[in-house]
Order: sequence, then structure tokens, then C-alpha cells
Amino acid sequence: MFVSGCGTLGSNAIPKKISDNVEELTERGEKHWGKRIRFKDARKAHVMLKRAVSLTPHNQELVAFFARVCHFLGYYVEKDPAIKEALYLEGAETTWNCITSIKTYTEVYDTTQGDSLAKSRAALSALPDDSVPVMYWHCANKGRFLANKKVIERLKYRETLETLTHKILAADSDYFFGGPNRFFGAFFARLPGVDLSIASDYFDKSIENSPQYLGTYLLRARYLHTKSGDRASFEKDLQFVLDADPTVLPDVMPENLLAQESAEELLTHTSMLFE
Repeated sequence: MFVSGCGTLGSNAIPKKISDNVEELTERGEKHWGKRIRFKDARKAHVMLKRAVSLTPHNQELVAFFARVCHFLGYYVEKDPAIKEALYLEGAETTWNCITSIKTYTEVYDTTQGDSLAKSRAALSALPDDSVPVMYWHCANKGRFLANKKVIERLKYRETLETLTHKILAADSDYFFGGPNRFFGAFFARLPGVDLSIASDYFDKSIENSPQYLGTYLLRARYLHTKSGDRASFEKDLQFVLDADPTVLPDVMPENLLAQESAEELLTHTSMLFE
């Protein structure tokens, strides 16, 4: 029996009796991931891929996959705030370690003049386009990790996240069903002092790209419409999610099904959110 590392913070350790064959671990992780609508399989995927990543921490494709699993567990599966936070942090740190080991990053960082922030910004801007997955899942996990932190901490990482997301937008704005525009929509909706029309435009672009990815409507309702006090649009977006066919995008059918569950729950809090 495998323990996922998500039941309690202390169970994050990899079981002792587990393969050291990366290919085998990845294959087993992929099989469990394909059945992630059953949460026990999502947790088993995490265990297999965590071990695989520990053996090959600079494999960008594998690291990005693992970080996606961390994000899925934190966002959809786990309820304990401490466990959710630990998963997002794990995804963010694993991807960051991978990003900062990329040859282009290290070369540009070492040859750029200025302080560490300027050097890092230049190095991130120079990352190759094939690094989009690891960049995206870093932003997704880091953004979630910071979501409930104090504004000052969110602002601390703003420049890094903006640099990466602009890089992703330039390289592949379609990535993960309009993911970079969706990220910016939620990101700017939560930052103080930012014109909400900026967030609205990013959400619109993401939806235009992938109108059947239901998570975008959910984020727009939760962060943009509540902040602007637009109850009618809040209810319209959530009703759209509930009425949609979650099977239209087979690759993210579990995410769409779970978005419908979240939309149903969020609707029950409408009166409280718009008092």
C-alpha cells in the first residue's frame, strides 16, 4: 500500500520500498494520474513522481508533470490548509530548482551586471521556449502558495512571476488552455491598486482561447466578480460552469468535473459574498 505524502505533513516522505527506475516510476505515475478523478490515484501519482523527480531533478518534462500533480492535489483534493500550502510550495520549489539549473539561465545570470534581482530577471527572460511547462507550473504553484499571504509577501514575488508569465505569453499563449492569461487574470484581480479592467481583459483572452476550460470561469467569479461587486456576472459564470459538458476536453475532464463541484459550493455563499 502506498502512502501519498498528502494525508499529513509528516507523510511526505517517500516510502522505502519503491523503485529507483525513473522510467518505471514515471510510467506508474502516469497510470495513476490518468485515474486522478479517484483521489487515491492522484495521491499515488504524487508518490511515484516525487521519487522520479528526486532521481532526475533537472528533467524539465518530468518536473513540470510533478508540479502539475502537486497543484491538482492542493487545489482540488486536499482540504487542510497546511497540506495544501505544503503541496504548492513543493511544486514551486521543485520547478524553481529546475529552472535555475537550465544552462541558459545560469549563463545569463552569471554574465549579467546588477543585483541578484536584475540578474535573475534577465536570466528568466532568456529562458528557451521549450521551458514553458516548467515555467508555467512554477507560476501556478507559487501563485497559489501566495494567494492567502499578506500583500507585502505577494508583492515581493510580483516581478519574478510577471517576468515568467510574460515570457510564457510570448512563447505559447495557448499553453494549458489559455493558462498564462488565466494566471494573469487571477493575479491582477487580487493585487491591490490594480485597475480591474486589466484582470478582466486577461480572463477574456483566456476564455477566448479555451472557452470549454471551466476553471477560468470559476476563477473569474471568485476573484474578479467578488472584488468588483458584480453579483449578476458572478452567478452567470458559475451557472455556465454548472451547465457545461465537462467531457468536451478529455485531457482535463477531471478538472472540469471538480470545477463544477466548486461552482456549486461557491454559489451557496453568494449572499455572504455580496452583502
